[in-house]
Amino acid sequence: MEMNHINGHTTHVPMTILIYGQQPLSVPWNHRLTAEMVCGTAAQHLEISCLSSQLFALHDEEQEYWLQPASRITRNMKRLRYRMRFHTSTNVNSLEPNVVKYMFEQYKSLYLEDKLFENLKLTEALGLLVLDIAREAQEENVTVSKVCRRVNFSKALPKSVESQLSFWEKRNLRRKVKKHLKSLVFDSRENLTFKIMYMISLIEEYKEFGTESFETKSRDTFVVSAARGIEKKTGIDKYETLFNFEDIIDCNIICLDIGDGEVAYQVLVSRRTAKPQTFDVSTRQKAEEIVSLLDGYYRLIVDFYHYICQDCAPPSLVTLVKNRCHGPISLTKAKQKIEVTSHQNGTYLIRKNPEDFMSYCLTVLFNGQFRNFKILIAPDGHVGLQDQPKFPSLRLFIDHYRNADNCWCFDGPLRRQVPYQPKEECLRMLDFSSIPNLPTPPEPEPAIEWFKTTDMSDRATWRLLGEGDYTAVYVGMVKKRQKKMQVAIKCPKKGAPNIIQEKFSQGVDCMATWKCPCIVSFLGIGASYTLIMEFAPYGSLEKYLRDVRAKIKLVDQIFAAVQLIDALEYLESRRIVHGNVCAHNVLVFKSIPRIRVKLGDPMLGVYYHSLATNHDIKQKRAAWTAPELHQTNSEPTLEGDKWSYGITLWEIMSCGEKPCANFTPQEIIQYYAEGRRLPRPPNCVEVIYSIMESCWLQNPASRHSCKSILRDMNSILHSSNQDVVASGPYYSYLMEERPDDDEEDRISEDNESLEDFPAVSTTEEQDNSVNAQQDSLNNGMTLPVTGAEGGLSMVQPEGPNFWEALKENVGEPELDIDTLNADKGMKFICIENIPEGKLTFHKQLGQGHFGCVFKGVLEQAQGCFRDVAVKILKKERAKEEEASFEQEILQLSRCSHKNIVKVFGYCESSTSSSLKLVMEFVAMGSLDRYMDRKYGEITHPTMFLFGQQICQGMAYLGEQRMVHRDLAARNILVSSDTEIKISDFGLARAFGEKDYYRRKDNSVLPVKWHAPESIDHGKCTTASDVWSFGVVLWEIFSYGKVPYYRYPDGREITSSLLGDELRNGARLEAPANCPRIIIEMMNDCWTYEFVNRPTFKELGNKLGNLIE
Repeated sequence: MEMNHINGHTTHVPMTILIYGQQPLSVPWNHRLTAEMVCGTAAQHLEISCLSSQLFALHDEEQEYWLQPASRITRNMKRLRYRMRFHTSTNVNSLEPNVVKYMFEQYKSLYLEDKLFENLKLTEALGLLVLDIAREAQEENVTVSKVCRRVNFSKALPKSVESQLSFWEKRNLRRKVKKHLKSLVFDSRENLTFKIMYMISLIEEYKEFGTESFETKSRDTFVVSAARGIEKKTGIDKYETLFNFEDIIDCNIICLDIGDGEVAYQVLVSRRTAKPQTFDVSTRQKAEEIVSLLDGYYRLIVDFYHYICQDCAPPSLVTLVKNRCHGPISLTKAKQKIEVTSHQNGTYLIRKNPEDFMSYCLTVLFNGQFRNFKILIAPDGHVGLQDQPKFPSLRLFIDHYRNADNCWCFDGPLRRQVPYQPKEECLRMLDFSSIPNLPTPPEPEPAIEWFKTTDMSDRATWRLLGEGDYTAVYVGMVKKRQKKMQVAIKCPKKGAPNIIQEKFSQGVDCMATWKCPCIVSFLGIGASYTLIMEFAPYGSLEKYLRDVRAKIKLVDQIFAAVQLIDALEYLESRRIVHGNVCAHNVLVFKSIPRIRVKLGDPMLGVYYHSLATNHDIKQKRAAWTAPELHQTNSEPTLEGDKWSYGITLWEIMSCGEKPCANFTPQEIIQYYAEGRRLPRPPNCVEVIYSIMESCWLQNPASRHSCKSILRDMNSILHSSNQDVVASGPYYSYLMEERPDDDEEDRISEDNESLEDFPAVSTTEEQDNSVNAQQDSLNNGMTLPVTGAEGGLSMVQPEGPNFWEALKENVGEPELDIDTLNADKGMKFICIENIPEGKLTFHKQLGQGHFGCVFKGVLEQAQGCFRDVAVKILKKERAKEEEASFEQEILQLSRCSHKNIVKVFGYCESSTSSSLKLVMEFVAMGSLDRYMDRKYGEITHPTMFLFGQQICQGMAYLGEQRMVHRDLAARNILVSSDTEIKISDFGLARAFGEKDYYRRKDNSVLPVKWHAPESIDHGKCTTASDVWSFGVVLWEIFSYGKVPYYRYPDGREITSSLLGDELRNGARLEAPANCPRIIIEMMNDCWTYEFVNRPTFKELGNKLGNLIE
């Protein structure tokens, strides 16, 4: 049923729903009636919007518990009340008026019924009484004296207060009330004034406002609130914070057999940064009450679309997610989403009607115009347009209007859906502006651990596990905390290209921050920049599954699949792309029935994605590569990782069989492009195969988030065999500390010297592991020990913690990037402050208008050095341009992309005020000089490749809502003959809601590269960066020449007149021997109307096709 409702079936006796401040609401009962349906009807009756209705729930006052949204309403439920349950705002003014009105009625009723305070003082009660009388006088438009005369103190005060007053005290109280009323100012225009004042006064006195507590079987009390997450009460006014909502992955309700035919229930909350939290209760009803409490706050604060437990999910939300439809976003937001996605006719979006609970809204683009339609929900759950055919589901509705023969009521068929995106900001409800003390930020993550040569076994004793084209993996020993442990040691091979060394070191830097028990642990860096990782004794999951095919059980396979998606969810939460997910790169650390698997490191996957489609390495990955990534110089994506997980899940359920084993790489690519998918493996249950299919959706944006997949896999696991889960190996895996509490298990208790300890055990089990790992290399695939030929890419450095979510929403502008930390030692948040002694300077590499760049050497640990580039402001401009320089450091530090220069940190001098930016050293210099040196040598395909990489880097900046403002060949660095990096963000800015940054100063601008709107009005957008890219293309195909605009008679156009001449049609002359298609691309970039310029994604795709 696509949308639940309660109309119809009125022949049954109606249910009576209690409403604060009004007569009870009569709701027709039927066997499908759920708590969510009743809440929707009550909200519609009270004129509360769909989004704000998420704050409310149904409470059974007879049984004293909250109903979860999917609960069926039975006829024996006598006293159901519509109540505000969730409090995501401590600022009453931020709530919509009708929510404030109902909130007032609810809390006034609870106050008068003595359900809020135990010992309220008379003075506080008097203040509330005065405000209530003033409110009543204002609403009835009568004098306060008239209202005061009819006040009945037995009803106007709580029983606990009124019962203590004598007749004379009540009479004196009436005089005091009249006196206070005279001091109030009345304004008929402010209808909510006194209700808001009443609520504010009540909140000040009621310290438990906005919290809900529950008790477990052990009589422990837990308190839940939006502001402070989940806390355990440890004493009077003493609480221990357990976790916040951002930390929740999913919830499951487990039924436990406690003997004698009795059962108990356990709520298991999986968390990202710690072991799961459990709450033991006696009834399922209580378990669902707890889960619905956590789920409600999670959807309001973190992600509207993600329900953390399938059993307690709102049915209407399940329908939205299933059909990739949007929540109750505004029409303006819907139009924006369509415009950003595509200008193609038939691009459409379906959203929940923000005001009407019984309809959806369809917004569709035809011929540049938006058309809006209401999709009605009939009493039987069918959906359709007014006076048009009705359909049992939204999916059938969409399929019907995709057919051109059925869309006579539109201007054409529906073609491309714009699906919802997780964590939609406009659907979050969070306002803690009135709370002075918020949770403190987490401690910074530990630095990289460096192993000295004396802490490692002699290299001669290492055993080679295998080697690829550029890296090799060994088994050796290291000493840690005076104890020895067996490890895998990975290192680049001698003679590997510079780009391989660079990618290797970048991967090490990123992996050092990973802390997940389902990812192979990075232990540190050894001598000669070797990578030290934990050793997997059972080898790759691919071969292991084939070896244990005869005895592995379904629950074991699901265990492995859950642990793998747990790893990917961790990476997704940090916006990190893996790029090399397959069973071959999943390692087995413990055998069944305590199977433990971990995702191997990716390392060089980004590089391999960038190779040509006919390259051997890329072709061997064809079966695991999403269709949209089957192109030269592709960029791995989070969506591509989900596709790969679906294929890996197929491998797991097929016991290690190779997908598309009988197909050539080209046949695989064609097979996927035609929309065909792998068949369901034998003995694979339908529900698991449906998860595979959701990973293989053709539209990458439609693939479910890893968090949703993890929730669904956990639900399958718990429902398949709860006895096994509750008491078996999977439960013990969940209860491990996160991260790495089992590290000590890998450390030998013996304290012998490393020289006396054999490098590798010689057990048959480990020999088999080595053989399995070497066999995999013969297939040209990644090393299974640690994924020697993998790959990683960080899309956006974003940590999944509640503090960051609060900081974005509590009065701090998200895009205010000029604000610096007041603490001098933490001047730039999350950027390393490099001590002066760790940095030495060599020759000057170049200088610009504001600063100089030097080559330097950074000491990262004793004996480990790295070449870096150091940018320093010119002394005469230090004061003038320091803010802009700080801006550049902040901008670059937030970027992590293969085509954007990487920041290692900043350095402040103790003897001067100079500030230094420490970046990666790109040896081959700027693109304009490189092109000049290589005049006549560089082929057009290489130029296309450089152009495509610039587009990919700039598209990434656009996703981060940043404009560069100084895109030119001089600010693009060449790291190899096949890779460039965008640099020099001195002019870069983040843009806001209007998608542009308007220049506020008189800074020197490179006008030859700037768009007309930037020159004339200081308006900088991604579209103005596109104009600059057209000039960069001109520079590339001119082999690094300086661009000059000229009049028809050959005279050069001066900078002061350039804006006018561009408006009159002046453009750069086409370079000699430039391909016609590139000239057309330049002219597209130089379209005067910025809204008509192509996007970087479109330009990158065109250049990618040219490379082919």
